[in-house]
Order: sequence, then C-alpha cells, then structure tokens
Amino acid sequence: MKDQYFKLCALCGPMFCIMFMVGFIGFAGFMPPLPPSATAVEIANIYIVDNASIKTGLIIMMIGLSFSIPFVSAIVTRMKQMRNSSSTLVTTFIIVSAAVAGLLFILICAWAVASYRIDRSPEIIQAFNDFAFILLIWPVSLIPVSYISLGLAVLSDDKNTPIFPRWFAFLNFWFAVLAYGGCLLIFFVDGPFAWDGLIAFWIPAVAFFGWYIVTSVVLLQSNDPAELVSQL
Repeated sequence: MKDQYFKLCALCGPMFCIMFMVGFIGFAGFMPPLPPSATAVEIANIYIVDNASIKTGLIIMMIGLSFSIPFVSAIVTRMKQMRNSSSTLVTTFIIVSAAVAGLLFILICAWAVASYRIDRSPEIIQAFNDFAFILLIWPVSLIPVSYISLGLAVLSDDKNTPIFPRWFAFLNFWFAVLAYGGCLLIFFVDGPFAWDGLIAFWIPAVAFFGWYIVTSVVLLQSNDPAELVSQL
C-alpha cells in the first residue's frame, strides 16, 4: 500500500533547515556565531540590544525543529525496506536521531533562558550562551553515529536496484568524519577549533545541513518496494 505521507515527510528535512537557518541567521543573528572570546558584558549587550529579534529567531527555530521528526520517520521507513535490513542499525539510527532532536531542543531552551531576563548578571547570560553553543557544536558522540549507521544500512542493501544509491553510503561516512571537527572546541576560544572556527563550526555546519538536503533528494528519488511489487 502506498504511503501517501512519505513524500511530505521527506520534504520536512529541507523545511527544518530553512526554518532553523531563518531563525538562527535572519532573526537571532547567530551567524557568524557569537565569539567565544567575547567578554560577559559584550555577550550580555548583544542579548539586550537584539532581545526581541533573538527571541523571535528562537521561536522560529523551535517550531522548525518539529519538522526533523517526520523526516527521520521517512528515513527509517526506507531503512526497514532494504534487503538485509538490520534491526540493530535501524534502532541505532532511531535512538541517535531522537537524542539529536532532544539536544537541539535543549540548546534552543538555553538561548531562550539567556534572553529571558536580560537584567540579570552578564556572567549568567554568558554561561547559558556558552552552554548552548557548546551543545550545538560538540555532540560528536551522536551525529556521526547516525551517519555511520545509515551508511552501513545502505551498503547492506545488495539488490540490483537498491533503495538508496551506494554513493549515498560513502557520503554519509564522509559527513561523519567532518562532524568530528568540533571535538576539540573546549580547548579553544579563538582560531579554527573554537566554536566559531572553520574546522569546529563552518565545515560541520555545511555537512549537517547539507545532509538534510541530500537525504531529502535521495528519499524523494527512492522507490517503495511494496509499490513496485503491486505494479507487477
């Protein structure tokens, strides 16, 4: 039976990216990221001057996060339909994806707390800002695992016409490598390994959002095995 909601769920990935970036860049002004080398007073002043814009951006990001859930559901649907589908890899992907969604929820909440009472001590605002940006860049124990589990699942599908192309598996492995760029950020407040640096932020950010776009395209181009059988 054809899943009439599959394509809609597959499009939720780009929707998540668009809304997250509109909130993150267009309203909150977090691109480029607030510098980790800034003083507590400098960080607090940003939250005071741009308070309404930051809060608006956080609302957009929080709503946009909801689109990531049906997108994961679409991926899991295809993973289960692969030949030699591994329940272990599927479960791993589900657990890690749920953890990433929870992580994004918590970091948006941390920015919201930083912007909520702007008359509080600058050091407290800075602490919540630090917590949010570190949480944004540092989940190197989660995101690469989802890429690797999906990549291994794609390689295990040995049909003549697999659900996902094999190059998509190797792209996932490459995204996993790029995601590890932020693992050293707690040692640095400036330079390429700081949370606003090339290796810690910019390259993993391109990989993170690029993965949603590429995966959405691959999902939309994939064939439902049940639908193919019904056409025979």
